[in-house]
Amino acid sequence: LQAERIMDWAQRIQNAFESNLYRVFLQKIVNRDRQLIGYEALVRMQDETGKIIPPGSFMPAVKRMGWNGRVDQWMLDTVIKSAEFQQLKQSTHGKIYMSINLDAKSIGDVSFSQWMLALLDDCDIDRGMLRFEITEMEQLQGTETEVHLIDELTRRGYRVWLDDFGTGYNSFDLLKRLKVHGIKIDTSFTRDLLSDPINRALVD
Repeated sequence: LQAERIMDWAQRIQNAFESNLYRVFLQKIVNRDRQLIGYEALVRMQDETGKIIPPGSFMPAVKRMGWNGRVDQWMLDTVIKSAEFQQLKQSTHGKIYMSINLDAKSIGDVSFSQWMLALLDDCDIDRGMLRFEITEMEQLQGTETEVHLIDELTRRGYRVWLDDFGTGYNSFDLLKRLKVHGIKIDTSFTRDLLSDPINRALVD
């Protein structure tokens, strides 16, 4: 039964690629003064009726099928070529940034890394406007391919963050090997920050 559900989602995911049924949703990022400083680009799927499907419904099948890089490619290509991104660039003069998620398996793939760097080099981008968040940290290994991509993005002027930091056994070890600009601490530590002294100590 589970295998049937996965194959059903695999067919729907494939159909979404062929029928252009993926959508980009922008989530506001604000500072402590509630001032807008950026947006996080998030992928959603639309079904044939127009209903928006949240990632929790289809991303497990994407990961099971090994299509993480395919989704990341669609997101990156779509976002940086979108009219919204260009309008944001013109209206804010690079003061508002766009953050795009990259799956750990994507940055560990040589072909994806080469494609990504070539795409960024070909596009006229204000590099301070674009940030990348590496997700699924438990899949990170600190391999030569991963290190190379992060180093190349940094050298080109982009900022790289680790998402959901604190999960997985190797989080702190990765900080020694990956030259990232920042971390986003996992919500399991921040959700009860005001009431849980252990969470406060861990975040500190």
